[in-house]
Formats: sequence, structure tokens, C-alpha cells
Amino acid sequence: DLKNESLPEPEAPLPPDPRLPLDPWQKFYLEKSWKTVARNIDKAGMIMFVKLLRDYPEIQQKWPQLKHLTDEEVTKSVYLMNLATRIFDTLDHAIDSLGDLDYLIPLLKRLGQMHADMKIMDPEDIW
Repeated sequence: DLKNESLPEPEAPLPPDPRLPLDPWQKFYLEKSWKTVARNIDKAGMIMFVKLLRDYPEIQQKWPQLKHLTDEEVTKSVYLMNLATRIFDTLDHAIDSLGDLDYLIPLLKRLGQMHADMKIMDPEDIW
């Protein structure tokens, strides 16, 4: 009896949201590759920040909590570890929320405005 019954056609995928500048494959690869980072999120965050501050020491000078630290002190800084963890947790949340841009876009705009109001870094520093 089962041989005579046909399966229903699967639903067509939703068209990509034009607000997300990624095609479906790019989104898929971003989400999957991020899982590798997320497994060691604290370590990845510290590695990224230590490298950033070594490559661009002028950025370190903009943070009052970091500007007087040596390279070795930076790598052991509890402040930097907490900052890296918060930022990478936010990236994790953003990547997990790529499927809900109505939620994600306002969240990122608020976060961006909050950082602009802090006046610690210039937009050029982020790039």
C-alpha cells in the first residue's frame, strides 16, 4: 500500500531576506563555522583581542583600563577577559539570530548606538 502513496511535495524555501547581505550558502557556512569558535569562545575572544592590541597599540591607549598595561599584563587582564567574553557572546547571539532580522537589526542598532555614545573608539578603529 505504501508504494502507491506519494509523499507530499516539500514546501519551497523562503526567499532570502534582502536585509541580510548573505546568500543562503554564506549564511549556512557562517553559522556552521561559528560553531567551531563558539566551542572555545572565551579563548577565541582573548586571542582576538590580544592580537588586535598587539597589531594596533593605539587602540589599547583608548581604553583607560588597558592603556597602562604591558603586553604580558594584557594577556592576564580580567577586564579584557570579561570584555572579550561579552563581545563574543554578543556575536554568538547575533549569529544565532540571523534567521530573525526583525529582532536582530534593532538589537544591533541599539548596541551600536550604545558604543557610539561611549566615545572610546572611532568607527575607523572598528574597521
